[in-house]
Order: sequence, then C-alpha cells, then structure tokens
Amino acid sequence: MATATPAVNAKPLVLSYRGPVLENVFFGHAVAYDAHGRRLFSLGNSARLTPVRSCLKPFQALPILMDEVPAHFRPEERELAIMCGSHAAEAEHLATVRAILSRAGAGEGELGCGAPPGKGSRIYHNCSGKHSGMLLWCAARGFPKQGYLDPQHPLQERILSEVLKLSRSVRPEVPVLVDGCGAPVPALPLEKIAWLYAQLAKPTGLPGALAAGLTKAAAAMRAHPVLVSGTGLFDTRVNQVTGGQVIAKCGADGLACLAHRDSGTGIAVKSEAPDIPMAQAAALGVLKRLSLLSAAHYETLAAEFLAPRRNSIGQDVGRVQLAGELA
Repeated sequence: MATATPAVNAKPLVLSYRGPVLENVFFGHAVAYDAHGRRLFSLGNSARLTPVRSCLKPFQALPILMDEVPAHFRPEERELAIMCGSHAAEAEHLATVRAILSRAGAGEGELGCGAPPGKGSRIYHNCSGKHSGMLLWCAARGFPKQGYLDPQHPLQERILSEVLKLSRSVRPEVPVLVDGCGAPVPALPLEKIAWLYAQLAKPTGLPGALAAGLTKAAAAMRAHPVLVSGTGLFDTRVNQVTGGQVIAKCGADGLACLAHRDSGTGIAVKSEAPDIPMAQAAALGVLKRLSLLSAAHYETLAAEFLAPRRNSIGQDVGRVQLAGELA
C-alpha cells in the first residue's frame, strides 16, 4: 500500500443538477480491497490520509468482545449493534443505550460525548452507543471510567493497538486526532480503511480472538440494522435491502464504508465536500461497478439515495447522478 498523502488527485464521484443545469460536482476518492490486502478498485487517491470518524465504531467495540469478562458485562447482540452504530435517538436506540449503561453501572452523565443542541441528556448524542460500550469495558476490566477518552487511557491504547494490527500500521505513522464526540480517532490512508472493512466482512487469517471479535461485531450489525443507524437511513437500508450481505457504516464529513460478506470486499469512499449523502451515493456506485449488488437491490437503493432532488414544498427540482467511472 502507498504512503499516505494529502487530498490530491480527487475525481468526480457525483453530479448534482438543478433542472437541466449542473449545479455541483462532488469530487473525492474510492477504493476497494479484499481481506488479503489486494486492491480491487481505485478511483482518485487511494492513499488520501483520512480521519476514520464514526466508521471506526465496529473496531472500537473490539476490546469488550475480545476480552474474557464476567457474564454480566457481556453485551447482548442488540447492545453490540448500537455500540457499532451512529443512532438517530429513536425510542429503541435510547432504551438500548440505557441497558448498556445499567450493565456498566454508569449514568447518562458519565457519557463523554456531550449532549446535542437542544437536548438535555448526552444519551441523545448519536455516539452514545459507542460511549456506553467504552464505559462497559472499563467497568468489566476494573479501569477508571473517569478519563476514558484520554488517548493514554488503557481502553484507548487497546483500541489503537487493535486498529494498528488490522491495518498493518505503525504508531509513528498514524496521527491520533479528536473526533466530534471527544473520542480519539486515528487518520489512515483511505485504502487501509477499506482493508479494515474487508476484514470486518471476512476476518480470514487473523488471530482467533480478533477474528471472533470482528465476526461478532459484523453479526450484530447484520441482525439489528435499525440499531446501527435509524429508520430509513442509509446504513440501515443497505443492510435491510441486501439481507445483511452488505454492512454500511458512514462517518462525518463525507466518509462511507461498506463490507460485503460473501466476497470479503471492503470499500471506503471519501468525498472532498463534507457531504455524507454524496459519499453514500458514490458507495452505491462502487458496489454496482464491482457487481456486488443485484440489479433489484441496486434499483431499490438508488431510488432512495440517488432520488430526485426536492425543495421544501415537495417539487422535483433536479437530480443526482453518478459521475465518471461510477456512472
């Protein structure tokens, strides 16, 4: 794999029209790998250094899955799904996060993610599932909950260690940044993010505990798609429409990742505009380009996520379409 480089050589991913006029061109990068580290597809700069953002969540759940902990601290499958997801604060989401906090002996005020604007509790933050899982590991292993987001906390060091192993990276090459929810988040070349998702899809040749942890995370995401995101949202719908064949997980500022189960393919798409819907549209294009979606599944998802543009009074005012090599 190439050395990480700045955001250069971006290619057109998605076109946005208002009426017949091209209004926006969304540039970015896309790459697909298999679990053996073989590149299957590349568009733009595959070495583009990219903060992994919420696409890291399935891997941030690994410590509680890999370690031997008392039965009380082992998350149920639905709880694991929301730890791996970015929820929409639906009633089911809030109840599931509260169940994890109860298991951890923690309160909502101990969540380090902060509360969204206009909400009184931190549980409404879309990352509260991840944070409740982090508190659960601290309780299970006897580490302090206070300061659990510090990069030097044993939990964060453990998460980074597993990510470095999976991405075959070394610590000095990996910037560790602060995510929107306050958690440490590494930046990796886009191709290594795709490789992470290939291993989530098919953890072949990995050490037993690591492979088992990834298998559990993927199984939970497949079994509980609504807990990974929310009703009608991209991550949830991709999973539902494909019957769990494809796991989708998106991150802020235009990052979309996919794990295709049978082929063991991992896909990462980064839009240079911080626009998640355009990255999602491009991700569908990569799936289609690699023949990883049936025609029926593609048509269903395209109707939802490459749909006509509508204004505030419901008029069709334009369209979105894939560009260049994804068209």
